[in-house]
Amino acid sequence: MLPKRLPTALAVLVGVIVFLAIWGATKGMAGLGWIDGTAASQVVSKSLMFAVSLGTMMLVGRSPAAWGWAAPRRWIASTIVPIACGGVLGMAATATILLLGLPPMAGISELGFLRIVLIVWFGSTIAEELFVRGLIQGWMQPWQAAPPFDVAEPASGAAARIVSSGLLFGGMHLTLFFSGNDWRTATLIVVATSLLGLVCAWSRERSGSLIGPLASHFAFNACALVGGIAVVVGRRLLGG
Repeated sequence: MLPKRLPTALAVLVGVIVFLAIWGATKGMAGLGWIDGTAASQVVSKSLMFAVSLGTMMLVGRSPAAWGWAAPRRWIASTIVPIACGGVLGMAATATILLLGLPPMAGISELGFLRIVLIVWFGSTIAEELFVRGLIQGWMQPWQAAPPFDVAEPASGAAARIVSSGLLFGGMHLTLFFSGNDWRTATLIVVATSLLGLVCAWSRERSGSLIGPLASHFAFNACALVGGIAVVVGRRLLGG
């Protein structure tokens, strides 16, 4: 059995090690020719992340609610507001990249719209939130050895959990610097995802649920397209 709770710093360290192991394994499979292309790499890495998250949760043995499998405690404050924030961040990130004339993310053009929706909007959102907000942030949550075991509304250490979870999520995107991306594009995405991570971590902490983080993350990815369309349409209108 694994420990029921990890100190915040140790949980983050575990998150970094597991993420790097998954990223390294995916890179290794690509180098051996076992997988080819951005789509395949994304599917493999997110599938591994999903499987590791669920498997570890079962080994730890805490209740589903401890990992965020619960209805939000406060719908408006902890769910609706983060969704709006995620959408704004997504639009701003793409709009900024286009307005500054920066290259898009490497490999994004080869995916096509349908695979972006399936792999990025849904696959990445679910796998990454289950890993960061479910497993890692959930593992940081207080636990007691007597009923009700999992504390319903944790208070102590909330700020540290939010910052750690948010920065871990942003830090996961540092791999963009080693994946053929322009450093300016990679930097902008790391900043945007770090801010998104803080929003999702706050929602998770405030609501005790994965629903808010999942919806906010989905809004970020979906509204990134909206931001791009807005810039293109705006330029055509102004140019015409």
